[in-house]
Amino acid sequence: MIFDKIFERIKRETEIKSMAHLAKMVGTAQSYVSKKRKEDKFPVEWAYIVGREYDLLTEWILTGNGPKSLNDENERKIKLLNEVECWILNTDEEERGAVEWFTYDFRKKYPEFVEWLRKKEAEETEKNKDQLDES
Repeated sequence: MIFDKIFERIKRETEIKSMAHLAKMVGTAQSYVSKKRKEDKFPVEWAYIVGREYDLLTEWILTGNGPKSLNDENERKIKLLNEVECWILNTDEEERGAVEWFTYDFRKKYPEFVEWLRKKEAEETEKNKDQLDES
């Protein structure tokens, strides 16, 4: 039962505990929610509305896969970056030059990063120049 699994996730993570409350949240009649439950279809638009209100990702609401929210996704990315940093610093203690090696290889592998970095530095230089001109 797809509808029931999705609705269970919603009930577990939000204040929505009844189909009447769900109907009110998504702006439809409770009878229409019941109809969708009988059809075992949960509209993507409803998942989007609930997700927006409760900071949940639509994909997670619909499938139960992936991060629940953007905060979870950001935490996952931060954890990965922290692990990479820890590994590089640890490797650099054992084998001098690991930081430089990583920096070189990363920039070689991702030239778009180098371009982004150039733009960022140019913007910061321009901003600093403007601040000096104002003073």
